Amino acid sequence: MMEVPVPDLLQVSHPGYRLIMSRPNLSDDDIMCIVDYAKCMTQRFEFYGNVVVSAPAIFELMHESFKTLLESDDPEVVLPVRLFTTRLLEEYEHMTQNMIQAFPVNPVVKNVYTDLSEMLYEAYDVLSGGEQHD
Repeated sequence: MMEVPVPDLLQVSHPGYRLIMSRPNLSDDDIMCIVDYAKCMTQRFEFYGNVVVSAPAIFELMHESFKTLLESDDPEVVLPVRLFTTRLLEEYEHMTQNMIQAFPVNPVVKNVYTDLSEMLYEAYDVLSGGEQHD
């Protein structure tokens, strides 16, 4: 069994890691950074686990959804994207819950995965005017 280097698994050199640790008020750039961080973290998990846990194109879809929410005020565009984004976030949250199971005795890894999922929901709330997700 391969030993997993936790700093690489958690991508501690990615700016998204610092955002997760500091939990600032999110700027537009921060939001896109944490979307990218989620993708990088999942890729490292898949590399070390030699498994595929992510749904096809989930991160590209998430990136485009958040980008649309950042750039558009048109209700005809934004309303369907909001609904779609909540589904993507639910899928990502489910995926992170599965990833957490690989680390039953490492609270640091568990917390980073959980906090990242929560921050993506917070980003969604910021972009949707504070509307709470289900």
